[in-house]
Amino acid sequence: MKAYCSKETGKIIDIGCGQSTYLLDFLDSKFDLYGVDIDQLQLNYLEQRINAANHNKERVNLSSEEFPTKDFVDIGAFDVIILSNLLHFYTKPEAKRFISDVLRFSSSGTYILVTVHTKDHYLANNKITSDSFLNHKKFRMII
Repeated sequence: MKAYCSKETGKIIDIGCGQSTYLLDFLDSKFDLYGVDIDQLQLNYLEQRINAANHNKERVNLSSEEFPTKDFVDIGAFDVIILSNLLHFYTKPEAKRFISDVLRFSSSGTYILVTVHTKDHYLANNKITSDSFLNHKKFRMII
């Protein structure tokens, strides 16, 4: 992710962060870091990983509220938005609403990283797949 980010400061959010390797990679940066996950146990593990990396857990602003929440209304746009292995929890209509909510926190130049499980991971036809996500008209793949 660092290779794509041309800025040296700004705001990064990892939505559905779990134990977030992405946020750990930016601990030594000047970015304001935000992690959101509704599973408090995952956030506890992330705090342990932050401490193990010799940083105070306050280095990352963590929230166990479902995104978006009132906590983010005054923050404005993020420079980097990470959605890693998250969309499979949503049906297609739910994912479209979620993506619309996420886009409200972006601006021109915001990097959005989306990763999804392989299509073999999906057990139900009504879940988002990598093909159906990439065919959505608002997204394009950057390689």
